[in-house]
Amino acid sequence: MKIVILSTQRSGSTLVCDDFLGTKKLGRPTEHYLGLWNKSSQQEIGDYFKNKATSQNGVRSVKIMANQLRKIDQLYENLGSHSYRLPFFRINKKNPYKFLFEEYKNAAFFRVYREDKVAQAVSLIFSERTDVFHLVENTEKLKGIVGKETNDQSIKEVSFEYDRAEIDKRLHFIKNNETILDEFCKYYKIKPTIIKYEDIISGNGYIVDIAKSLGVNDVMPSKRTLKKIGGSNSKYWIDRYKSGE
Repeated sequence: MKIVILSTQRSGSTLVCDDFLGTKKLGRPTEHYLGLWNKSSQQEIGDYFKNKATSQNGVRSVKIMANQLRKIDQLYENLGSHSYRLPFFRINKKNPYKFLFEEYKNAAFFRVYREDKVAQAVSLIFSERTDVFHLVENTEKLKGIVGKETNDQSIKEVSFEYDRAEIDKRLHFIKNNETILDEFCKYYKIKPTIIKYEDIISGNGYIVDIAKSLGVNDVMPSKRTLKKIGGSNSKYWIDRYKSGE
């Protein structure tokens, strides 16, 4: 079984990957493709996923960010790993990411979504400015995840001068990336299971229902490794922006 987790930045996708990983039965998802751009054969990629992305029960999971779709598609096209056949009814239409889709056409798709886009934009700004993307309790468990991490709780209290224009810029970036995922799913008639950040931030019991929907039984949530990174200054930014200032 293959699992694909689609996401935009700062939507909670690493938390979701942590929850999937903790079951030991839903693969070992992260942004694996960032380490695969230079692979020259399908065998190399297959071996990598077998060793790095697959749980012992044979479930392989990967997280794909919106801005990675095109590059992953190009990777598979260059490898010549698929003899892709265009559906007859779309023979004259633009066919985006066709090689990527061929690789995952039978996968279970999930999409991590953050409803509060202002909070998502502010989180992106603070992470970029501090160069810290994850606050972790156990650095060993998430060894190899994408983005710098820390276990220093003081990261919550980092402070920057409010910048509304910067939030607008990030909101535009997030919207464009959400549109990329919308169009990809719509074109290939993918109906991903939605995992909303606001629904899962307080606990990971949802992972049991996800496992059952995939036919994976006897799954128990594990203790989370990632902690919420936002602090008082980021909340100030969010509240001020929403007030119209």
